[in-house]
Amino acid sequence: MSVSPTQRVLDPDQVRRYLTASLGSGAEVAACGPLTGGGFAAVWWVRLTDGREVVLKVGPPPHVPLLRYERDMIGAEAHYLRLVAGRAPGGAHAGAAAPRHRPRPR
Repeated sequence: MSVSPTQRVLDPDQVRRYLTASLGSGAEVAACGPLTGGGFAAVWWVRLTDGREVVLKVGPPPHVPLLRYERDMIGAEAHYLRLVAGRAPGGAHAGAAAPRHRPRPR
């Protein structure tokens, strides 16, 4: 299976570190695994010990060259998800953490 040069190769320990950085030290990973189908970012499903299920999406490493339209793609997606998080029908995403994005160094 070939991996896109923009996709980070993650392991469960890295997933735990990313989630702690994003959700805080109280977010403990019970189980996790990679999701397929994405071509730009690494995407993992994560089940937390408190029962929440989240998706972790990690953009390319800083040294990977990007096309103009790819720059800040993850940031734009995080912004969109924050905008629609409270508008999901039936409260399907009630209590979902708003995505956090750390901009890529230029």
